[in-house]
Amino acid sequence: MIQLYQIAGQDFVLFPAEQPSGQAADVVRCLMPAYVVVRRMAPGEARYHLYPAAEFLNPLTRAPGGQTLTEALGLDALPGVPALDAYQNADQAPDRCVVVDGRRVVGVHAVEHRAAIAFMRAEAGRGQEGGPARPAVTLRLQADFVGTLALGQTASLLVSLSRKLAGPQRGLPLAEPAGAQLDILVIPARGLALEGPAEGILTVTDEPETLPLQFKLRATEAGAARVRVLCFRQGQPLGEIILAATVTASAPPEAARGRVGRLLAPLPAALPDLSLLISETHDAAGAAITFHLLAPDPALGVNFKPFGPIRLRLDPVRYFQEFFKDIEGLPLRTADDQAVAARKLALKGAYLFQSLLPPDLQALLWSLRGRIQSVQVLSDEPWIPWELLKLQGRENGRIEEGAFFCEQFALTRWFAGLGRRLTLRLNQLALVIPSDSGLPKTQDERAYLLSLNSAGRHVFEVPADYLSVIEALSRRAADAWHFAGHGQFSAADPNASSLRLQGGRRLTAEEICGAVANCGQTQPLVFLNACQTGRGAFSLAGIGGWAGRFVQAGAACFVGSLWLVGDEAAGRFAREFYERVLAGRPVGAAVREARQAIRSPDDPTWLAYTVYADPLAALSPG
Repeated sequence: MIQLYQIAGQDFVLFPAEQPSGQAADVVRCLMPAYVVVRRMAPGEARYHLYPAAEFLNPLTRAPGGQTLTEALGLDALPGVPALDAYQNADQAPDRCVVVDGRRVVGVHAVEHRAAIAFMRAEAGRGQEGGPARPAVTLRLQADFVGTLALGQTASLLVSLSRKLAGPQRGLPLAEPAGAQLDILVIPARGLALEGPAEGILTVTDEPETLPLQFKLRATEAGAARVRVLCFRQGQPLGEIILAATVTASAPPEAARGRVGRLLAPLPAALPDLSLLISETHDAAGAAITFHLLAPDPALGVNFKPFGPIRLRLDPVRYFQEFFKDIEGLPLRTADDQAVAARKLALKGAYLFQSLLPPDLQALLWSLRGRIQSVQVLSDEPWIPWELLKLQGRENGRIEEGAFFCEQFALTRWFAGLGRRLTLRLNQLALVIPSDSGLPKTQDERAYLLSLNSAGRHVFEVPADYLSVIEALSRRAADAWHFAGHGQFSAADPNASSLRLQGGRRLTAEEICGAVANCGQTQPLVFLNACQTGRGAFSLAGIGGWAGRFVQAGAACFVGSLWLVGDEAAGRFAREFYERVLAGRPVGAAVREARQAIRSPDDPTWLAYTVYADPLAALSPG
């Protein structure tokens, strides 16, 4: 089965229906995309309208520039186009539709894309893999599951390794030595629940096919269902297989089984000392999180060891909104205020450590604190500030407090389904710094960054107006992006979180899509040095917010803040961070040392930053 996302067009821009028509027309003329998607929010749902660019512009030439797109295009009288799930069979798609993954628009489909379906099916029939050149493939990870099952029915998911590479089978191609052990983790994402263990081990052998691992999945909700099969070796992700099924209210007919694999980066020699894989599941009782420790050092004895689950009793988005609000409201005027604030921050970290981690995991991390340096949190939940968890353990019968996670370890975050991106390049560093932000220290930050210009590094300013910024992002103008100014998180829709540009216009996280997402093709470092840019929220489409949007586009490193940051401290942190990265320090160590360099009792900004990257990612020597 060819799934819709595999043939969807990416050359589009997305506008909300409330966008001024004149501004939207300017964007389309600037970027020249093939298609334009307009999203109109209706009670309980989003409705989409899809236009070829020329068809979109024609009525706007006659409309007053101040009209919204709804008014200029007459959207209230138009039915719109269907929004289809990205994992649906492409053969069943209508002539024109929008392709969505949850609530996120990931592509467009028009009748002219049908040629791509025929091409991909022919390639599959010859046993060839589409896309860019890959390393030599010696075996394939396969996951087999029913295409349709009834509500309440339990079905088997079979995961195996096969050396049968020819033919139309689909799966995850791998190149691994005989004897290697691959850790498999199954995460039901929608409409399904596991019955029994979620993890297992497959060993690479000389046999044509291994005996399969068997996982039991029960249908819990009618409609589209999905499950992820993640593959790890030595604690690092090799790739994932995403399976889609349909849950019906009654007994289903037999349906074809579908597979789609996503190959990640080859496994490098250097690995983080410890990776903490966090998976979130939902059932009738609510949400729960389960932990797996991944470590390449067998002496630690923890690789792929499960902990939990921990049941979440409160709405995490609402809880952490208040959590960060409390931090932003801490008085810091006097020495007494500062001492109280420091103690409150420590107690918040201790509470998170005790509440979110199972007791056996707490004890283990306490015992390992002196034996590990680099830690990576692999998680598809965006709302827990893992940086702020504060280590603690029992010594001589007393509870002893240790350091914050981000203080004790070279700590970064990443997404479990994405491969490692170990190389940073700062050959083309783009600055977006509005002059009317009212933040005087951003101009000092600007001056420092411009001083980094050299024979091997071009540092340049992008005019901070809306059109200039999205045009520069679209044409892949840089391998590093730095913004300094105002930011604002939107809890209602994290992809509506915004940066304030020159003149008050706002760029939203949602707009890092279509042609604008070309900025990720250089795998850039992205540093949004503004308030609340590191926050996200969980949605059906995964992580929403700036980090998710840029990393999904291709960024190798994203740096943002979790709460309001001080103007002066933010500028100092940026300077300390860049100095260390440019000196060749890995990202995890650079951010840890930068925190310590700006640490001050009168400003908690040193704790505010979150980093999405591999902790061992470093500047390319070339």
